[in-house]
Amino acid sequence: MHKHTWLILICFCTLGTLQSQSIYIVMQEDSNVSEWAIYKLDLATCTYCPIIEPDDYSFFGLDFIVLPNGKILTHTNSLNLVVLESPPSTNIVWQGSNNIYNAFIVGPNGVVYLISNTGLATFDPVTYTITQIGSWPPSFSNYFLEDMYIYNGQVYAAGTDLVNGGIVSVQIDLSNPSNSTLVGPTPLITSVGGTYNNTQGVFYIEFEQAPYMDLKFYNPVTGSSELVCDLPENAYIWSIDILPAGLPSYPCLCVTSAGYLGNQSYSYCINANAIIPPATQTELDNNDLLRYILFSNPGDPLGSIIATSDTPTFPFNPNTMQAGITYYIAAIAGNDINGILDLSDPCLDISNAVQVVWRPLPTTTFTVANPNVCAGACTVVTANFTGTAPFTLSYSTTGSGSATQTFSGNSGTFQICPPPGTTPGNLIVQATKIVDAWCTCE
Repeated sequence: MHKHTWLILICFCTLGTLQSQSIYIVMQEDSNVSEWAIYKLDLATCTYCPIIEPDDYSFFGLDFIVLPNGKILTHTNSLNLVVLESPPSTNIVWQGSNNIYNAFIVGPNGVVYLISNTGLATFDPVTYTITQIGSWPPSFSNYFLEDMYIYNGQVYAAGTDLVNGGIVSVQIDLSNPSNSTLVGPTPLITSVGGTYNNTQGVFYIEFEQAPYMDLKFYNPVTGSSELVCDLPENAYIWSIDILPAGLPSYPCLCVTSAGYLGNQSYSYCINANAIIPPATQTELDNNDLLRYILFSNPGDPLGSIIATSDTPTFPFNPNTMQAGITYYIAAIAGNDINGILDLSDPCLDISNAVQVVWRPLPTTTFTVANPNVCAGACTVVTANFTGTAPFTLSYSTTGSGSATQTFSGNSGTFQICPPPGTTPGNLIVQATKIVDAWCTCE
């Protein structure tokens, strides 16, 4: 079935009442036209969450209603009717045939009605049976009826005039569909869907400027419209309905993913920031934040957080950290509360953790067995190192210039030999650079 309209309506008693009820929408959240899902929309915050796993998008078409028992009647892309027993599992109740049911409604009398290209039927939400009531009048063969709504207590269907073009509305005789009549353009606005009542108000989706959409409330008594939600870019809604009062709503499914940080371990010197590649394969909903945490206990990430960052970059803090100790970095994703990530979010997700160790800078001290040396003679100096071998030491001595030597262990010796004619006095040996297996100290 191809949808021809982009304006979808639903009614509630008042806006305040509406905000306390659960609204379901069929929405495409990105540019992939095949990825449609059923979401639950919170009008108080204008946030939404899926009640169907993203991997199950292909199950569903563009129309649905919430049945009186709270279950959802919709159809697959092959136009089989399905009832969602517990999303995303489905129960096929009607196989697609020449008689395709493409619009559903719960009538004023509480009966679930289905319309097709040939006529009107009822659906029993208990037994999942469909009963044909009758066929449309012959003139309706010119119309493709794709939406149903309630207006002044009467059931109408809106659709496309296949001969003359444009949108038409027909009033349905629920007891004898063959007596249904054309009433011309749809009441109030030019394109309708869902259910509304002109004495209570109408909620509808309207293009602001592509690709943006607004959810608005229309008061038919005053003729005024009110913006309810400014929907995010690339959020396209096709159908909208509410959960019957008194029934629990489907829970939000947790699709938030903090992603993957790879499997590499990292080592840094204490005078350098730990900088790792950002998380990949992340998935965030419209109210999520992605942050990074540095922690000490892989068995209790949230209970051992040392630092949090907007980016995967952390400096060494000697007040809270120790060199040579293994720490962990992970990405974390959850709800945004005034710019702060909500650690109590039930859909909070933490990525895999990567190990990071800050290494101490190498040091050296010098000792000499005989501090007295004559010009033109030599003496032995012992270098004692901290750090991780091997060590490369660059040093300078008074009157002898500089030299570089490598040591395989944490101590070693080298000679200093003041040349003949060296002025008597203190002979200074100074380390100018030390490089160990991890770090450089200059």
